[in-house]
Amino acid sequence: MRKALWEGSKTFSKFLQVLMIMLASVIFWLLLVSTSSSGKKVDLKETLTVDRKESEGLIKDGDKLIIDRFSMATEERDKGFFVPKGWHLLKFRGTKKLTHYSPVEDGNNVYIRAESDGSAAVIYKVAKFDPREYPYLAWKWKAENILEKGNAYTKKGNDFSVSLGIIFDYDPQRASFAKKIKHSFIKLFYGVYPPDYVILYVWGNGVHEKKGDVISSPYSETVKMFVLENGGSHLYKWRIEERNILEDFKEAFGTYPNRRVGAIGIHTDSDNTSSHYKVRYQAVGYYDDIVVSKISRSAD
Repeated sequence: MRKALWEGSKTFSKFLQVLMIMLASVIFWLLLVSTSSSGKKVDLKETLTVDRKESEGLIKDGDKLIIDRFSMATEERDKGFFVPKGWHLLKFRGTKKLTHYSPVEDGNNVYIRAESDGSAAVIYKVAKFDPREYPYLAWKWKAENILEKGNAYTKKGNDFSVSLGIIFDYDPQRASFAKKIKHSFIKLFYGVYPPDYVILYVWGNGVHEKKGDVISSPYSETVKMFVLENGGSHLYKWRIEERNILEDFKEAFGTYPNRRVGAIGIHTDSDNTSSHYKVRYQAVGYYDDIVVSKISRSAD
């Protein structure tokens, strides 16, 4: 009897703990909404004003928006860690070593060299635009090597010499109640909302991926990877890519996007393969001329 009462007491105690956590979450969310919107819905004009300020670094060139054509200018984003001017650093929890991104001058042109030595780090540029107005994304990239142990389908092999991502903004007005709570807690700890969806264009590592594959990230169902290049046949050669963001989003998530793009990110990493196989792997890649446009380049 005593044992039964004791077990029942523990069960009831756990139930109360869960209930209190849920209640605290609801209170936190209500307070957050009250503080951020002064008891009313966020005004869309105010939101767009903030967005315009954040995207002042984009250059309008006819029917194009220049995300970046790069220069030799850099900014320090972490102690002793510099990124191209106008770009930001995203570090992963538990990552001890960061991929190094540096501008390289080649005649009248400047591009970005990324070198990973068992390391990882995303750099991104805030680039807020409507993909329905600017549906075409174009860029140049080059891989110096591929990771033979890489495998996009698994966490232990999810590394690439070059990858480029489109990060779609989180929209709290369209989110479910549970999602609002989750994203609010993340913002509380990190200072920004996490993205809603990500399309990642990657250079596949060879045997596991095929060119044309669309792969769900082993880390998140809201991240889809499109394999545009694969293996070593085009190493050391600049490859020009162009993608229709709207069509890729529909293929990845089943519908056209009803939200804006918030940022463009680039990522060269070799931390997962190095950690799993206990050998320090290196990856080297290059990026240049990132542009979005209203019409396809093939229509020029």
